[in-house]
Amino acid sequence: GLEVAKNVVLTGMGRVGLYDPGVVTHCDLGAMFFAGVQDVGKPRVSVVIDQLRTLNAGCPIEVHGAPPSAAEMQQYSVVVWCDQADLPSHAALHAALREAGVKLVWAEARGCMGMLYADVGPQHTVVDSTGLPEARCTVVDAAGAWVTVDDEDVAELAVGDVVVLSGMELHGRAGVEAPAEYKIAAVKGLHDYELAGLRVDAYVRGGYLTQVKQPEAVAHVGLRDAYERAGVSGDLMSDPQEAHLAFKSLHEWAGARGGRLPPLCDPAAAGEMKAACMAAAAEGDGGAADAAFTLGLLAAASFNPVVCFMGGLAAQEVLKACTGKYRPTDQFFYYDGRHMIPKDHDFAPPPAGSRYASMIAVLGEAATKRLQNEKLFMVGCGALGCELLKNFALMGLGTGPKGFVTVTDPDKIERSNLSRQFLFRNEHIGGFKSKVAADAAKKINAKAKVVAKTLRVGGDTEAQFDARFWEKQDGVVTALDNVNARLYVDGMCVRHARKMIDSGTLGPQAHSQVVLPKLSENYGAKRDPAEKHIPQCTLHFFPNTIEHTIAFARDWFGGAFEAGAGVARAFRDDPAAFERRLGTLAPKDRRAELQTLRDGLRGAGFDECVRWARRAFHSLFCTSIKAVLKAHPLDKKDDQGHLFWRGKFKPPHPISYDPADPTHRAFVATASRLQAELHHVPWDPAAAAAAAQEPLPAADVADLDAAVSLTDDENEEADAAACKALWAEVAGLAGAGGGGAPAAIEFEKDDATNGHVPLLTAAANLRAMCYNIPTADANEVKRISGRIIPAMITTTALITGLVCVELAKTALAPPLPLTAYRNAWINLAAPMILSSEAEPPTPHPYLSVEATTEAAPPCEPDAFKAHPLYGRTWTVWDRLDVPAKGDASLRQLFKAFKEKFHFEISQLATLQGTVLYSEFHPLHRSEIFETVGMDTGVAKYVALVTDQPPQKTLDLVVKAKACGVYLGKLPLLRYRIV
Repeated sequence: GLEVAKNVVLTGMGRVGLYDPGVVTHCDLGAMFFAGVQDVGKPRVSVVIDQLRTLNAGCPIEVHGAPPSAAEMQQYSVVVWCDQADLPSHAALHAALREAGVKLVWAEARGCMGMLYADVGPQHTVVDSTGLPEARCTVVDAAGAWVTVDDEDVAELAVGDVVVLSGMELHGRAGVEAPAEYKIAAVKGLHDYELAGLRVDAYVRGGYLTQVKQPEAVAHVGLRDAYERAGVSGDLMSDPQEAHLAFKSLHEWAGARGGRLPPLCDPAAAGEMKAACMAAAAEGDGGAADAAFTLGLLAAASFNPVVCFMGGLAAQEVLKACTGKYRPTDQFFYYDGRHMIPKDHDFAPPPAGSRYASMIAVLGEAATKRLQNEKLFMVGCGALGCELLKNFALMGLGTGPKGFVTVTDPDKIERSNLSRQFLFRNEHIGGFKSKVAADAAKKINAKAKVVAKTLRVGGDTEAQFDARFWEKQDGVVTALDNVNARLYVDGMCVRHARKMIDSGTLGPQAHSQVVLPKLSENYGAKRDPAEKHIPQCTLHFFPNTIEHTIAFARDWFGGAFEAGAGVARAFRDDPAAFERRLGTLAPKDRRAELQTLRDGLRGAGFDECVRWARRAFHSLFCTSIKAVLKAHPLDKKDDQGHLFWRGKFKPPHPISYDPADPTHRAFVATASRLQAELHHVPWDPAAAAAAAQEPLPAADVADLDAAVSLTDDENEEADAAACKALWAEVAGLAGAGGGGAPAAIEFEKDDATNGHVPLLTAAANLRAMCYNIPTADANEVKRISGRIIPAMITTTALITGLVCVELAKTALAPPLPLTAYRNAWINLAAPMILSSEAEPPTPHPYLSVEATTEAAPPCEPDAFKAHPLYGRTWTVWDRLDVPAKGDASLRQLFKAFKEKFHFEISQLATLQGTVLYSEFHPLHRSEIFETVGMDTGVAKYVALVTDQPPQKTLDLVVKAKACGVYLGKLPLLRYRIV
């Protein structure tokens, strides 16, 4: 219940009511992050309510002291039952609530198993059934009823989908066509769609095809009917029907005893449940009876990973029922984690008074102690990291005499983090995430040992996170938001043979992956698509999406308010060096740099700040567009006679300043304000607003537009003359002491009062208007410009629960086989919860001929058959290990390598690609290298070549020959000084 309440409150629910007559038990401490040993025996609600209210001051929480009546419950949109096993006493109440239109979510987390039931009533409308953004494609052609979109746009639209067609330019018609809605009648390939009712006779260019999500009707049956029907869902790696029958036996057992659960690890009560299940199950269905027995033993256990998973799932169902966003579960869902129970587990009752009673009941005392002595490194402490650290504290991970958790994150807490990173509060804003979270973990469990660091993990911090550091860790858990960081951590885990569990979220979607040394493939074995970068020509001349115009606005912001202060500072620090750098720039760029420097040195008054903003408007949205059209007129055609401005090339039009347009005014007002801040000038909003009503003086317009009418040579001459005059002005200002140094303004998306996002929104939308691109609101601009990855506390809680399930499995002895570990892919919008067994690493033969052409794979020489490694394979986890007593020379390394592996080294390089030796390199074939270089110690030699401190352990990329043949890929050569 606390996990569901936490998630719901953080999402900003309008009103939440709580009722729980129970008291805190030792079993509860496995999942109650707002309770401690000192609270055992106290009412649960009174223990947690004050801390629960600190999560979100905007969400009122009411406490019901007595069982709420049906009439009181009908004041809520959704009623949530948490761990209520007494079905008979609740069935009639649910029927009354259903009749009144109140929706129900019923969730139970029982040891290693979980149950979810959702009832949104007989008439429920889903407004977004996928959780994916609406597809938007660029139209490149249209004829009759058929529309063709750009070949880079793969929208996966289907027959029956509704789309809006907008922005097309047709022959004989002024402007562009107004948006119109159509239904897709047919699809041909990936890029051609027939739209019912469309007739296009004379397409010229332009247009967007935008998906319109349609409402979907969902009808649920009542609890009794749903309970008895055959269809239930669950994890594809287990049989949900077995779990369904097991929970039915639990509800019947508890219902006959007034809702009381079977005692923890009581085989007699569990046996009664098993017998009842066997009597009710189909003949031969022993799996359901076994599930009932396990459920009976563990029903009273609050095993944190499963509580976390089910709490996230249940809270998302609450949100679905309230908002209609995302498709609800149909209707029963089961989680069955019996595969994590040790085979030799005797289910002995846990020690009395232990806060880890639930952990011991599920995993056994030995595995629990191993987790307590775990040395774990967590990389990242955002939304995922907060949930994981909370889970670690509740599980007692790292609390033993040998255990500890290290967490690192260089980021500081921002206001926008508070809705999904629940360890942080308002008073923590500005503090380091890792340090605040570590302190919070210690409040959850006083024995938690968390070492907080504020460093990024990467190549630039290898001196801090060196080989000794990685080898001290038992494992790594990543809580990162980008692929490159994951790949780096994955590489270090492979290098040092450490387990890693990765996870990530994107809105309602999530994934987790288990990486086990020697057993499984590593994270980098399968690469996610590389992040797309916007080409500069697209950014500056040919944008076609709002993302392009937002990136343009962000780039301009950086140049205007961040880089400008750096220009003045660079000049003041070393004028000669500044002048030399200017000489390397093109005249146009040199002129812009000098203008920035001149403005910084002479300072500015308020009027100058407003004038600067108005000139910036004209330059960005009028002059620059005129220049593009001068280079590429609207009627320009290519060599094939096609219009240049077609497809993704959207023809622009210049915008003249209109004081009646709120977007125009917003740009001038916010830009002048930030210019005033840059130069330490008091800002007058009223005066700025009044100035924004006036048109730009004709002299300024003529000055800005002059370059458009000149030839390239004339522009270059004008730029050179201007640079000469500007340099003289700069010299005079510097001699006179100049103005105060401008204060750099770094873009900050989370301060609602600083004007940054409003300015970016105005600039991006004005740029979009120039190119007839649909605009965006401030929230979308903030998300894209701030590179915010949408995170939901429900998805985060759910996936971190699964991460901790897999982490718990690694503590079992004897070790579980690879087939017992699960990778997960989740989309709560669908809803879809899939899992698969972790995959083994890809094997490679030691003896393979180096490929020379792609068309004809090389043949295997007969001589290989006599080689000691013939027929053997290696994986990414293997190393060609060469130990040395002291720092052996390169000559000794080559000899030892040949004697041990029967390979001759032909090339040696660092992991970063620095070549240390190549038999083809003239230097390495020289007499001096043969007499001096080959007798240099390996560690010393690598340090000299790479300009890094000597390392006692080196992983090197090796190429080699065997039987006179150049071999293909080999494992890394590991050189160790022992």
